Amino acid sequence: MRYLSFFVSLPLLCAPVPVPGTAVVLDPPPGMAPAARFAGFESKAEPASLMVVELAQPVANITAGFADPKRLAAQKMTLDATEKVKIAPGDALLFNFTQQVSSTEYKKLILAFGDDKKTVLVTGSYELKSAANWDKPLRAALMSVNIAAQQASAAGFKVVPKGPYKVGRAMPGSLALTPNGDFPLKDRRGPVFLASHSTTPVPIETPLPDFLQEKALALPGVQELKTIESKAITLDGLAGQELIGVANEDKPESAVFIHAIVLRDGSTGYYMLMGLAPNDVAAANSPHFRAMADSFSRK
Repeated sequence: MRYLSFFVSLPLLCAPVPVPGTAVVLDPPPGMAPAARFAGFESKAEPASLMVVELAQPVANITAGFADPKRLAAQKMTLDATEKVKIAPGDALLFNFTQQVSSTEYKKLILAFGDDKKTVLVTGSYELKSAANWDKPLRAALMSVNIAAQQASAAGFKVVPKGPYKVGRAMPGSLALTPNGDFPLKDRRGPVFLASHSTTPVPIETPLPDFLQEKALALPGVQELKTIESKAITLDGLAGQELIGVANEDKPESAVFIHAIVLRDGSTGYYMLMGLAPNDVAAANSPHFRAMADSFSRK
């Protein structure tokens, strides 16, 4: 998670700034501006960022995964330290990770807090070689985090809702569509159709079928994946790959249908479209996933 920028820089001393699409406010580090492709802030000059993610999952479940050796190894991450900290909303955990991305090492500082229904993750990221520039400012920004009213936002691209699906969440660079627009999800398996632009301009280096396979296997709760179909496709003039499969097929209580698409976006990264549903309702949701994917447009 490493990024580039958009608007003018924010001054060092300013009132807490709302993060579009979230209920989080914070003091962004000097030299960072509102991000164009994710909820948070990014540097114009260097690959450094501050990103907010809100999840409808117990915070204890999410943070437990941060110490899972298999999951960390799959993402080429190492947990260096964990700290208990206090922020305005209450107690929180601050995780310190190192991650290898291609030939570059990144530092990730992830602030996690919430309760048994919701998790808020605020991630500060920078190249390890830029630690002197970003470590202290990002730590200060993380410690300034507070909760306020939910902010509205737009994704920057279009997906037309189909069938019972409506937009449940719109954030910079991402959309979540659910039946009747219900959000947060009651079941992490969905049904949900997610569309997002990569939060990094770094192009995909692995073959697209392998990339999609890795993304599917990295989903929460996924232990194994049966691929039903994998093929090259083109959407909105972008070349990509489509994968249709079933995860955890032998465990009905956790089996999930996955319809995933990745589209290369030149030097600016990629788009990811993903439909998820409990496998026992796959037949009812699969046509809507297909129709919404086909409706994807950057205009």
